[in-house]
This record gives sequence, structure tokens and C-alpha cells, in this order.
Amino acid sequence: MIRIEYATMQAALACRAANNDVRYYLKGILIDTDGNVVSTNGQIMFIGKVADYAPSEQMLFHVTLKPPAKYDHVMIDGNRALFWVGEDFVDIRLEPIDGQYPQWQRLVNSYKNGECKAFGLNGKYLRLIGKIAKPFGDCALLEPAEDTISLIRWTMKKSDEKAHVYLMPCRFG
Repeated sequence: MIRIEYATMQAALACRAANNDVRYYLKGILIDTDGNVVSTNGQIMFIGKVADYAPSEQMLFHVTLKPPAKYDHVMIDGNRALFWVGEDFVDIRLEPIDGQYPQWQRLVNSYKNGECKAFGLNGKYLRLIGKIAKPFGDCALLEPAEDTISLIRWTMKKSDEKAHVYLMPCRFG
């Protein structure tokens, strides 16, 4: 079974596309063979890691029901997600998504840390960054890219759990 910690799963759920988005593959969460947990809505992208055991084949799935508000971690076993709450769990079915997920590694590989320049941020995504940072201890390090017109990165860390959120800045004018 694949274990995903609370902070990572909450962030992945927060950054995926809405259920009514026509890009159905963005409604899902991707777990690749390196243990990366990825979700995006096309403007903001979360990348975290599984706690242990990466799958032998990449998984793209949609969580069919709203998970409990508080849980310790999630264990993924095939088409089931077990959200552990203390000694008990909530069993939620996962729906596999048959689609091509965006090539998220290209975006990550294009990021180069740079000097801070002026850039615009959408308030909706700033609120989302705050929501994502909360289970990581409320702290997010802003790392502008060399080219802040196209990409900004936040890094969050809690104990051994580290994650990144990439955001495309908004345009003024």
C-alpha cells in the first residue's frame, strides 16, 4: 500500500481542477513511479512525495467522495483510499482516470532560482497557498524564478516531508 501523509494529500486535493472542469484528467491526482504526488488545475501545481513505497506503474485517480476533515494519513490500495482517523479509517473509492496527464516535469525542470522582480499574484491562489501551507506548519518559502513572468515556486517543509507549489503569475494591464 502507498502511504501519503495528511499535509501532502490535503495539498494535492486542493490544487486539482474542479469537478466541472472539461479537462477531466486535471480532476485527478497523479502518483508516479518515483513517488511524486502531483496535482494541478492548470494555473497552480502541487508536487509532494509519498511517505513510502512508490507504485510500479504511475497512477492517475479521482477521489470520488469528500474525505474526512481530519485524518492522520491515507493508505492507497488499488482503487481504495483508506483515510486513517486514529485507530479507524474511512474507505473511499478511487476512480482511475484514463487520460494523458500534463508533462509536469518540463515545468519543474524549467525553474531556475533568480533575483526578485516585480510580479503579480492572483489573490485566489494566495489564499490557496495559505490553505496548503497550514498542515505544513503555516510556513511557505517564496522562491521567485529567474523569469518571474512565467513561474513562481513556494517550498513547504514539515519534519521530513517537503513539497513544492508552482504558480503562474497573473498579468497586469
